[in-house]
Amino acid sequence: MHLLVPRWLLRAIMTPNATQAEKTTLLDLSRDVSANTFGASKMPAKNTVTRWLGLSIFTTALGSSFLFGYHVGVLNAPQTVMGLWVREVKCRRSVQDIAPADGAYHDHWCKQLNFTEELTMFTDNAELNTLWSLAVAALIFASFFGAISASTFANKIGRRGTLWWNSVLGVVAAAVLACSYLADSFEMLILGRLVAGFASGINTALPPVYLNEISPRTLRGAIGAIHPFAAAIGLLVSRILGLPYILGNEWGWPILLAVSVIPMMYQLVAFPFCPESPRYLFVEKSDESATRHGKFH
Repeated sequence: MHLLVPRWLLRAIMTPNATQAEKTTLLDLSRDVSANTFGASKMPAKNTVTRWLGLSIFTTALGSSFLFGYHVGVLNAPQTVMGLWVREVKCRRSVQDIAPADGAYHDHWCKQLNFTEELTMFTDNAELNTLWSLAVAALIFASFFGAISASTFANKIGRRGTLWWNSVLGVVAAAVLACSYLADSFEMLILGRLVAGFASGINTALPPVYLNEISPRTLRGAIGAIHPFAAAIGLLVSRILGLPYILGNEWGWPILLAVSVIPMMYQLVAFPFCPESPRYLFVEKSDESATRHGKFH
């Protein structure tokens, strides 16, 4: 069954003078198109998850939703060892840049800490606490701008295209975060968190939209719940991998930050095989044929 949409309605809704009734009508029609697109060519029944729909759901959940939760929780477990690393970097810089007579500054960063002092090093060192706060807050700060810009990118290059390019940005963020250790640069750590935060903002806003628009109407509630579920799994995995005897130690935390590149690389490979949103093809691209037949680009 194909839904034939009058061209006059499509033209009318695109004009600034479109009435509210016309907008409501097009909204209902576009929802029907989204629900029937897979039913026309790929889905034998409206309550069936085909391999194409399953691939799209898994790819989006792993490469976008999962990573949002992972980045939120990844710095929690290795906080102490990463704080000690920041002290070491500042100590090495102080040896090179600070006059030997300034022993107070040198001891502030280079003093060997016992177990009790490690627990209080952030409260005892205001500058260290500020640097760590910047690294943690950078993700949330940048995610705000990523979230508010997601709709603009989604309407320009499509839902699938935006998520694909967002994975490229995520790969860059993972590389910067992992290389901060090799470069002895906590500034790179903060920069990497900013880039990862912008990508996480898009991963917060866009996956639910994409999953909703490619899903049959009868499955939208269940499929829509996958996004927060995958984000919670990402948060859990980041805490598990951050345990001291896994990757939350002196040598493992750079790997912990770089692990995020794995699901993003998968998404870069798999997303070209996933369908674009029928609603995007119909409303933004005015491509009735591609929408009606569920073509994959």
